[in-house]
Amino acid sequence: VLAKFEQLAEKHSLGLAYLFPFPTYSHCGNVDQDHIISKLQ
Repeated sequence: VLAKFEQLAEKHSLGLAYLFPFPTYSHCGNVDQDHIISKLQ
């Protein structure tokens, strides 16, 4: 199934970098919660 998917992607000129999502990192949600820009006033 993956090989067929890759062939279809090549046919439409899509690289695999566009097809596979970047990994999610568990600490990103915590970092986003700690930075509140509106309190900088």
